[in-house]
Amino acid sequence: MKFDVTDYQFSDLATFSYGKMPKKSKIKANGKYPIYSGYRYLGYYDEYNIEPRQLIVVARGVGGTGDVKITTEKCYLTNLSIAVKITETEKVLPEYLYYLFKLNNLRYLDSGSAQSQITINDLGKVHIDLPSINWQKKIVNLLLTIDDKIATNTAINKNLEDMLQAVYQNMFSSEPQNMLAEICSYSKDRVPVSELTVDDYYSTENMLPQKAGATTATNLPATSQVIKCHVGDVLVSNIRPYFKKILYCYRDCGCSNDVLCFTPKSKNMTAFLYATLYADRFFDFMALGAKGTKMPRGDKQQIMTHPIVLPSEKELDSFNSIAFPLMQNIYNNTSENARLSSLRDTILPRLMFGEIDVSNVEV
Repeated sequence: MKFDVTDYQFSDLATFSYGKMPKKSKIKANGKYPIYSGYRYLGYYDEYNIEPRQLIVVARGVGGTGDVKITTEKCYLTNLSIAVKITETEKVLPEYLYYLFKLNNLRYLDSGSAQSQITINDLGKVHIDLPSINWQKKIVNLLLTIDDKIATNTAINKNLEDMLQAVYQNMFSSEPQNMLAEICSYSKDRVPVSELTVDDYYSTENMLPQKAGATTATNLPATSQVIKCHVGDVLVSNIRPYFKKILYCYRDCGCSNDVLCFTPKSKNMTAFLYATLYADRFFDFMALGAKGTKMPRGDKQQIMTHPIVLPSEKELDSFNSIAFPLMQNIYNNTSENARLSSLRDTILPRLMFGEIDVSNVEV
């Protein structure tokens, strides 16, 4: 069912402004407002310069130029991105533009120079075909139904992760007498990049801070091979350990050299290893041994000396009887999110081109 559209120039619908670089001395691992720098998460800040429901267009930097995000909270934006504030709210919804630009990426505006760049002037000249505001609401409501379910599953997984950690802390709170090296090693296997996709490649760029998992990689590396990771391995970003980037491998994948791939020495140690590395005290220990000031990196030898409580077979069996069902639920929710994301991306163009009738969708 086709719908009527009106052509607008972007500058007639919104105002644009570059973010501002924060003071490095005030960037924190935890704080009030997240900092977004280009397509990277930078940390937290005690000030904000962008409100919820504003668009962020990545304008400069290495990779991600033209990507668009929509804010769900107050945050701080650096000068590598452009903040878009909708002024004609009776003509366009920010969420509709977010989905529109998700379909039609703004990367084509990139100047193509040595320094990738999109300017406010070029962004303002973009032409946008908009259906009525009521039709926009119907399309957005349908897409948000999917994204809200994804967000709910993500929140449930965070609770399950917290439950797993609580069980671990309760069972293994005695004084550590052993070292991490006794239960794992670093992966030495390699996998050709040609065998990977952006869905199963991890670097410090697409791993999320504060133990929030990972997003799809922007691209694959130019190298021929990367570290091979197996089901049951645990990935930890080795840059700026205080960001606490960690991921359990539910399937075979690959990672960059900036990510440590921990391989358990036995399969029944997979959940225990993950819980050990997930604990704040591991990241605190890792940060203490990190080298460098601007871009501190963990010391691989020091990391393996992290003190642990080595469980008996009986204790490990008891822990696994609780941990494995929790992790299975996490995997199920993650898999459902992947299917929902695929569904959303499949129907998105059909909705935007009027090929799906949404006249009965409530607004």
